[in-house]
Amino acid sequence: MKMKSFVQDSGPNGTVTKPCFTCAHCSRVVVMHRADQDVGFCMKCMHHTCVECGGSERCVPFEKKIDEYEKRHAARQRLIGALG
Repeated sequence: MKMKSFVQDSGPNGTVTKPCFTCAHCSRVVVMHRADQDVGFCMKCMHHTCVECGGSERCVPFEKKIDEYEKRHAARQRLIGALG
């Protein structure tokens, strides 16, 4: 996996730069502490995921969750306006 993002980790031994990525399903930032670290991969959306989301059979990308929330919120606002 080729990393495009990095995080700096400061500790007692100085500052270390580590590669990281954002899980496509929950938007969690995953810091790669080792090159052989386990990560998830969704074959449906073809994106890297954290280990927790990688074990799920469902593919619901984070952006889709946000879109669904916005649609529900807009529908709720229309209902409140109609009752109002």
